[in-house]
Formats: sequence, structure tokens, C-alpha cells
Amino acid sequence: MVLTKLWLSLIVTISLAACVFSQSANTPPVGQRQPVQKHDPFYADVIKSLDTVNPMRVVLEGGMRGHGPHYFWMDEMKARGIKQVHFEVGFIWYENTIRVRVTKANYLSNYFDLLHPKNDPKFLGEVTDSDFELQVKAEAESRAYEEVRMLMTEGKQKTGCGMIFKDLFDDERLPVISTQPAEVEHTCGAKLK
Repeated sequence: MVLTKLWLSLIVTISLAACVFSQSANTPPVGQRQPVQKHDPFYADVIKSLDTVNPMRVVLEGGMRGHGPHYFWMDEMKARGIKQVHFEVGFIWYENTIRVRVTKANYLSNYFDLLHPKNDPKFLGEVTDSDFELQVKAEAESRAYEEVRMLMTEGKQKTGCGMIFKDLFDDERLPVISTQPAEVEHTCGAKLK
């Protein structure tokens, strides 16, 4: 028994030493390491494409970066020429029940260009009720649900309703930002009963 424990201990020690040695052998000396790229060409291209007062440009120039997961609908957005989908999501909170529903979706060719949504009838015909639209709406409603939960539980409210604004972007490297705060009314609970 003691011999078995000693033998296992020796094997673990040798394995750890081999692992540490192999990692240090594969790491180049400090002078030969690749420097960290401070200016990714992706961000430079996005910044260049936007007006100087565009919120996305402002936060990117300030150093903010995205690091979220890549969703398959982002590829679909790129394929359709959509940079951003801006959602208005209505919500109702009554005691422990939250209901959310997308009431409006704006498909944008440029980030935060709400004055020029894609409203070509052919484009809207292809997007409306498509699998793509169902996926992005579901994502927006899921994010809105979490925001409502946070807003209402932090304020210890039992009832409320209003509008949450959610933005989905075509690339996970972009920061998740919004330019519109939630519109919350706490006195609508009586209407819900």
C-alpha cells in the first residue's frame, strides 16, 4: 500500500515536471515574443466608417471592446448587410411574472443610424417571420427579460411595465452598448390585475 502511494506520487511529480518543462521550452524568450497588437485592423475599419459623434465610434475610440460569444445569427446579419438590429421590447412585471415582447425592430446598415433603417420592401419581405428574425427577436426578448428582472428586483418592486431597448450587433468584438435607458412605470400594476 505504501509502495503504491509512493509510486503514484512519483508518477504525478514526473508528469507535472514534464508539463512545466514542455511549456517553458515552447515559450520564446521575452525579447522574441510577439508584441500585443494594440490596434486591431477590425476596430480601425469600424471607427473609420462611422461619423465622429456615432456612439459606437466614441466607445471604440475610448478603448471599449467586446468579448462576447459569437452567435450564428451574426453571420446571417453580415450576409444580409445588417450591422445592428435595434429592438423596442415591451414588458409587464406583476409579482413574480415577467412578460416581454418585441414591439418594434429596426434593421440598420450602419451602427446607431436609426434615422435610416433598412425599409426596402424586398428586404423586409425576406426578413419578416424568417428563422433569422425569430432568432434575433428571441435573443432580444431574453436579454430584455434579464434586464427587467434586475431592474425590478433591485428596486424591490412588485409591479411595473414599460419599454426596454436592446441592440444586437453583427460582431462579437463590438461592445454591447445602448443609447436609450429603459422606460419604467411602477404604477401600471393596478391595470394588470
